[in-house]
Amino acid sequence: MDRMKLLLLLSFGFCLGSSLSAQTIDSMMMVYADQIPQQKIHVHFDKNIYKAGESIYFKAYVFAGYQPASNSKTCLLN
Repeated sequence: MDRMKLLLLLSFGFCLGSSLSAQTIDSMMMVYADQIPQQKIHVHFDKNIYKAGESIYFKAYVFAGYQPASNSKTCLLN
């Protein structure tokens, strides 16, 4: 019976410790997401399908979170 109590106590302590650690990681991820928003690139093409040798015309947009990125600039490719 003593082994059963010890095993139960150890498993309870393990579960409690792992949940406390998970809360710390979650809060750290929220701080990271607020301070450094994820940047995404959206590319808009003029056609759905291209043949070999055709020119591809496109516009690319950089977003930080849900807003246009403040550090993105207009760029022309030759």
